[in-house]
Amino acid sequence: MKKTIVLASASFIILSVLVLAGLGYFPVARAAGSWILYRDLSRAIAIFNATQKISGAPQVSADVDIRRAVLEELITRSVIKSSLADFGSKETNDEVKSNIQETLAKIDRSQLDQAVNNIYGLSFSEFEDRVILPQVEEIVLEKRVRLSGRDYDSWLGDKLKQAGVKIYFLPYVWRDSRLENK
Repeated sequence: MKKTIVLASASFIILSVLVLAGLGYFPVARAAGSWILYRDLSRAIAIFNATQKISGAPQVSADVDIRRAVLEELITRSVIKSSLADFGSKETNDEVKSNIQETLAKIDRSQLDQAVNNIYGLSFSEFEDRVILPQVEEIVLEKRVRLSGRDYDSWLGDKLKQAGVKIYFLPYVWRDSRLENK
């Protein structure tokens, strides 16, 4: 009886891990205290490819280059998101929400939902979270950094160097604020 319970428990745990891994719920990186999951990286790559396709920009030569560039962007977004607290969490969050609401109020949403779905394969809510929110967060952060009398690019570069980035399961290492091949 005891062996059956142990075997059933072990089987359940192994099956759960396999299901979660299959769905992409495993970390590929940790940056500024936030986990970046494989599913987030995969989704961001799909968004990048869709953006490249509709913009007519030249295609990136290799999937590895895309993966590295997109992962660097996700790391930068994590650092930006965590850095907003340096300028007052409540105030910056309120400003971000206000900017998004003002922007969306100017847009005719009747056809936008369908367009976002057709182009990116996302619901509008997911598009807002994955595309609009990070851009607005960076705009707000850049404004706050400049108001404090600092150069934004230098400030962000310093933050990226201090971010404590760890990469898992991918052939990269974080050195001096960028990803390099191992």
